Amino acid sequence: MIAAEAGAAVVDTADTEFWAPFQQRVVLWLTQDGGQTEDSELVRRLAQTAADLRMATDAEARAIAARHVVLWQDHFIALLAELGADERGPAAERLRRLVRDHDTGDTRTAAAPSVLAGQNLRVQADHSSVAAGMVNGDIHLSFPSAPDPHRG
Repeated sequence: MIAAEAGAAVVDTADTEFWAPFQQRVVLWLTQDGGQTEDSELVRRLAQTAADLRMATDAEARAIAARHVVLWQDHFIALLAELGADERGPAAERLRRLVRDHDTGDTRTAAAPSVLAGQNLRVQADHSSVAAGMVNGDIHLSFPSAPDPHRG
């Protein structure tokens, strides 16, 4: 569970202002708890993850992010599995604290007058007006039924 959260945290944080301190903490965790050295392949992959996410186009960003979440989850699982039973619990707790301390929440912003929604957003127009926007994802439209002209 913590490996999945840590993998998601790497990807979620990679393109934010929190990346530099988060990356340092992950490197520290990798070198202390994961038994890696700072010039290890995993540390280079951490930098590559950030670069891949920065260079991704809008169309491919979701797929690239998902791939990197799984890759980092697998790395964290493997590193924890290599530790002895007495080391694994404390290392997992430090990883959990690292993720919690650097949880970016929903820090992404959109330039005014834009709206950025992580889940559902309802846009409604009244009195024969039109509401419009740019959408990256699925759209489900519903139209209210027209009032019965006999009822006024």
